[in-house]
Amino acid sequence: MFTLAEDTYITMVQTYHYGDEGAPGTIALESTDGTIYGPWQADGATGQGDVKNAYWQAPVNQVIPAGEYTFVDSKPSTWAIAPDTGGRGMCKVFGYPPGAGN
Repeated sequence: MFTLAEDTYITMVQTYHYGDEGAPGTIALESTDGTIYGPWQADGATGQGDVKNAYWQAPVNQVIPAGEYTFVDSKPSTWAIAPDTGGRGMCKVFGYPPGAGN
């Protein structure tokens, strides 16, 4: 879960996968009120150890309202975790407040 303190222009969301070099799926954001933004089709990028499609990167390019969100990944069985993630998948959000430019 992550929090947007203010409305934010999200440019891209990204998750990291392992164990499956197949085609990337989709990523969505779910607000605590149940609103779903997306899903957006992800493109693949090579990850550590030259693993094909380890990074799933989905262009968003829209304003997402302030609030708390959870990532929704279409293939959670291959979503990479690390000891410090508490069993949660690794993900990133890229963006900026509207009017701030890029």
